[in-house]
Amino acid sequence: MLEEFFLEYLKLKNARETFATAMVVQHGTPISGKTGDKAIIRADGSIHGWIGGGCAHPIVIEEALAQMNSGHSKLINIDPQTKSAEGVEVKHFQMTCHSGGSLSVHIEPVFPNPLVVVFGDS
Repeated sequence: MLEEFFLEYLKLKNARETFATAMVVQHGTPISGKTGDKAIIRADGSIHGWIGGGCAHPIVIEEALAQMNSGHSKLINIDPQTKSAEGVEVKHFQMTCHSGGSLSVHIEPVFPNPLVVVFGDS
């Protein structure tokens, strides 16, 4: 799984595509996403990898697209007990699944490196 993640990452970087990575940094059982699970979210909203089940996917995809637009990384919490933490760069979402589990996911946008063209002979 890790090798597939990095191969997809390199494929998209080499194709000069914008995408985002998402990694589960903490989980509370019972939930299908586990700490260390990773996914790549493309600009079209498609996902490659695993960050949890159907309740987490739409939230992570929506936030990944938002971070691709903002250019900033974000930590999100998906929890049955939403908490508000002022001044902290964490966005909180209500877990809609009945499992009672929770996830913290770090989302980071990845942009193509700029191309530089140099003209001249000196």
